[in-house]
Formats: sequence, structure tokens, C-alpha cells
Amino acid sequence: MRVSTAQLYDVGISGLQRNQSSLLNTQNQLSTGKRVINPSDDPVASARALVLSQSQNVNSQYLTNQKAANSQLQLVEGTVGSLNDLLQYIRSQAVAAGNPALTNSERQSMASDLESCFQDLLGIANTQDGTGQYLFSGFQGQTKPFAVTSTGAVQYQGDDGQVSVQVSSSRQIAITDAGSDLFMRIRQGNGSFATATSGNAFNAPTNQNLGTGVIDQGSVLDPTKWNATTNSGSFSITFARDYTASPPTTTYDIVDTTSNTSIFTGAAPSATGPLPGGTFVPGQTIKLAGPNGGTPVDYGASITITGQPEDGDTFAISPSKSNQDIFQTVQSFINLLKNPPTQGTSQSVTHSNLGATATGYNINGSGTTEFANQLGGIISNLDQALDKVNTVRASQGSRMNELDSLTSAGQAMDTQYQSSISDLVDVDYYSAISQLFKQLVQLEAAQKAFVQITGLGLFKLL
Repeated sequence: MRVSTAQLYDVGISGLQRNQSSLLNTQNQLSTGKRVINPSDDPVASARALVLSQSQNVNSQYLTNQKAANSQLQLVEGTVGSLNDLLQYIRSQAVAAGNPALTNSERQSMASDLESCFQDLLGIANTQDGTGQYLFSGFQGQTKPFAVTSTGAVQYQGDDGQVSVQVSSSRQIAITDAGSDLFMRIRQGNGSFATATSGNAFNAPTNQNLGTGVIDQGSVLDPTKWNATTNSGSFSITFARDYTASPPTTTYDIVDTTSNTSIFTGAAPSATGPLPGGTFVPGQTIKLAGPNGGTPVDYGASITITGQPEDGDTFAISPSKSNQDIFQTVQSFINLLKNPPTQGTSQSVTHSNLGATATGYNINGSGTTEFANQLGGIISNLDQALDKVNTVRASQGSRMNELDSLTSAGQAMDTQYQSSISDLVDVDYYSAISQLFKQLVQLEAAQKAFVQITGLGLFKLL
């Protein structure tokens, strides 16, 4: 086959360019650290790397969302922590206010301090984040959630929503808590029922209980029995005191106020003593259970009354309402300190169990006892508020723990994505450097061969 000089040059130059192109490609790989620079370098690896890169970007966005959600939750949890500290202080003041040695002047000073606490409480409830959004207004972030009305009550102006952030492909986490739940929906009493004095008809005009009996918040011993459909949850405990006995004896009755029947006799309550519940001893625990006229009932709850109730004194038990707001509880405390119950004066009282008169019976302590009973109810409501706060904080802590777990998993996934993408597109430096030296040798050999071949000719022999 005849090979022309032009063909020799073309083949030689083509080989040099091919070797130079391979060398340049290897140099680019080493300088960029990438084996796949263009999709054409490895279409399959490039396609897989693109899918992985998109997944990595989505995962990175979730990590960003998790960081933002955790930061917001820390702000909310810190604010709720401040609320807890404030309520603890108010509760300690309520306990201190029960000291009978305190004067009215000292209680007035305490009321002034609590008015400042009330403003602090309102400020916490209206806390904003760094962007000006209110933390406790639900979805209405631009709306101030709590406002004082013309009557002095606090009104909630937000909604029940919780702002959520998508933190993974299948999980949204709430980063706020609605103020309606945290501040406004507090159960009364012990959470199942509330106790209070309900007065004495013989103590006109205040109708306050005459004795020194103080009722506690009570407790539910068997939730199943208490929540039974046959339990109305509303009861009245009435006392009668027989002064003909020496010493005088006290008896009691428990009346279901819905059916107006005694749980001991199953009939309408007796107007005179002794009452069917039996003898009462101060400090005695009274169970809400009785023979009910032959059909025994047991409502799975009990209360304790300390001190000595007088003839005609009554106490009420009612189902807990779920709308006792924190502001109302604190305001009730302030009002109680500013306007304590009126002290009774020495007067004659007609006793229901005898229909006789106990001349000169001293009821000077009735106001103090009423104060203690009302204060006990306030402390119970503060305890319920603290329970709600702790429940919300526990929920926030659980969400932050979940975010930590998601972040750890997301960071591990990000590392895995980076490793997989690196395996597909990153250069193997050891292999690439070896290839570079090999290509340099090939290029040098091709160049020398080209010089030798193009130098052939008959003229050099003449």
C-alpha cells in the first residue's frame, strides 16, 4: 500500500492530539478532584450522582429546618420556663398568705407585689420572637394574643393552631403552643373536682360557714368509679352539731345535689340532726361512698376537712371545669388579699339539730376560716396551672429530643450521600497520577516517533 507524505503527517498529528487530549483530561481530573467532569465522561455515574445530589439537597434543607425549629422551640421552652418560675413564686406567696399572723396591711403589700406579677404574667403571655411574631397566638402570629378588657378580665385573641415545620419527609413538628391551651384551659381543683365552702344559712347576712372547718382539694382514689356515668360529680357535705352532748358531737351527711338525695339514706336530706353519715372528727377523711338506702354507692373519691365545722356549715364538691385561666386565678388571689371575707361578730345562733338557741355563740373566726378555704382553692388552681405548664414543657422537651435524633440521622445521611457521590464522581488520585505518567510517556514517544518519521527522505542520502 502506498503511503503518502501527507498521510504520514495526518496520522502523526492525530495521534499527538489524541494523546494530548487524554493527558489534558487527566490533568483536569487531578486539578478538579473529579473523575466525572462532564456527563459524557461517565453517563451512568453522572445520572446516579445527580439523583444522589438532589436527595442530598433535600436532606440539607431538612437539616436547616431542624435547626430553625430547634432554635424556635428553645425560645418557647425558655419562655414557658419563665412562666413556671413566676407561677412558683405566686404559689409561694399564696402559701405565705395563709399565715394567720399576717396583718391586713401586710396582705395589702403582698397584693401590690402580685399586681406586678400579674403584669409580668401578661408580658410573658405576649412574648414575641426575633421576627416580631407572637409565640402564643397560634396561627395569628401578627395578633397580640392577650388583652385586658374593660372589666379587667384577660381575653385571648389568637386561635388554637400550632405552627409546624417540615423536618423530614414524613414528619412535621410543632414549634409553638397555643396560648388558649397553656393559659386559658386550666382545670379547677384537683383536676377531677373542685371543693369550696357553700355557706351557712344561719349566719346572716354573710352566710359564711360558722366553724373553723377547712376542706382540702380532695383526691380521686379510683378514676373508673369517679368517671362512671352514675356519678353526677356534684355533692354537698352538711354538718350538724349537738350541744346537748358533753362534749358536743358533730355529724354529717353527703347529698347528691343533682338528685337531692343522701348517699347514706337514698332519700331527701334530713333537716335536723343527728345526720346519717355518722360522727365527724376534725381531720377526718370522708369518702364519697355510702349505703344509699340499700343500694351502696362508691364514687372513688375522698376529701379531708380539718378544724371544727359548726351546725349548718356546708361544703360543696363540683366537677372541675376546664376553662379556669391563669389570669383569673392570680386576679382572684389579688382580690382575696385586698378584700378578705368579713369577720363575724358574736351573735346568737339557732341550731338546726335542736331547734334551740345557743346564746352568745362566738363566730368571730368565720371570716378567717372563709379566707383559708378560698385560699386553698386558689392554691389548688395554681397547682393545676403548674401541672399544665409542666405538661407543655414536657411536650416541648420531647419535640426537641426528637429534633436532636432527626438531626443526628440527617447528618449521618448527609455523610453517606457525600461518600456515595464521591465514589461515583471523585478522582482516584493514585490511579490518576499513574495514568498521567503513562500518558506523558506515550506522548513523548509519539512526539519522538513523529519527528523520526517526518524526517525520512531520499534527499538526506544524496
